[in-house]
Amino acid sequence: MVLFEDETILRELPPLRCCWAMRGERAVVPITGNNARRCVFGVLNPKTGTRLCSVRHRNRAEDFRSFLHEVRARYRRWPIFMILDQASSHTAKKTQVEA
Repeated sequence: MVLFEDETILRELPPLRCCWAMRGERAVVPITGNNARRCVFGVLNPKTGTRLCSVRHRNRAEDFRSFLHEVRARYRRWPIFMILDQASSHTAKKTQVEA
């Protein structure tokens, strides 16, 4: 079973790239003191198009290993070949040992 894996961080308030203001006036940007974020891990089976996603509070090696357990539970009947990037959560020593 070949799977492609990636993750992304979603923020409650995305970074402000640009805004409009009248010439000579400052732009008012409403923000809060707390910018909640979540990390979404996902795998895609390119053959069938099925995917598995999991939301975590952080993108740490232990979060990635927990996601790997979910993937193994989902595809327990097949050997898994997962295509990954070089994110630090993927290359951590504990992750490499557990994989």
